[in-house]
Amino acid sequence: MVENNFFSLNVRNNASGNLSLPGSKSISNRVILLAALGNNKVEIINYLQSEDTEVMLSVLNILGVRF
Repeated sequence: MVENNFFSLNVRNNASGNLSLPGSKSISNRVILLAALGNNKVEIINYLQSEDTEVMLSVLNILGVRF
């Protein structure tokens, strides 16, 4: 039997603040992707620059994300 695993989020207000994350390409890609999902401008400082993160940025650009 296949189950539908999903959930919905109800946004109550805007999140804001600063985070310091470890230099990890998987975390950097996740931060880039999460930033791309929002409507506000996000500044990402000192993300790990790697081939993987460059591919993520390239794909998001092709999909219409502007940065």
